[in-house]
Amino acid sequence: MRIPQIQIRQQYAKIKMDIKDASVEIEQSQADLEIKQPRGKLEIKQENVKVEIDNYPLWHDLGFKNIADFAADNAKRGKEEVMKAIGRYVSQGNRFMRIEDKGDPIIDTSVENATPKEGELTIKYIRGPKFNVIPPKLDIKYTPQKPIINSKINPPQYKFNRGEVKVSMAQYNNIEISLKGDQVDISG
Repeated sequence: MRIPQIQIRQQYAKIKMDIKDASVEIEQSQADLEIKQPRGKLEIKQENVKVEIDNYPLWHDLGFKNIADFAADNAKRGKEEVMKAIGRYVSQGNRFMRIEDKGDPIIDTSVENATPKEGELTIKYIRGPKFNVIPPKLDIKYTPQKPIINSKINPPQYKFNRGEVKVSMAQYNNIEISLKGDQVDISG
């Protein structure tokens, strides 16, 4: 004997949802910006250049000397001339002592002393003037100016699109019960 079977089939309900997302659009134009930069203030103060010119080395080499240098140079030259004269007198005296040698030393000495020496022409370097340059003081003051900034902020523009949700039944629920097999009397 076969036992009857109860078969239950169930179908669940299905909900269908069509969703359209919400959207937000934001637009904002750039801010209006104006920048002005005033020129800075520049102050320059300058003294004149000082130039000191010393012409004394030039004048000294040309023979125009101050009293101290003139006396020192003449003393030196006088000393040199005295030494030359002593040397010449010694030489002439030695020739007079050797009078027995050939020649006439008295006449030769007289001619030497009477004849002037030939002058010399010389080329000599002459120093230039001395320059002393005193640079001026330079005072520079710079005062920067602050920039002038004007800005106007443009507010943002919002556009909101609402979303949408549509709900419908894609499948309804259903229960089906069936009996399979031999029928059984359950009444009594």
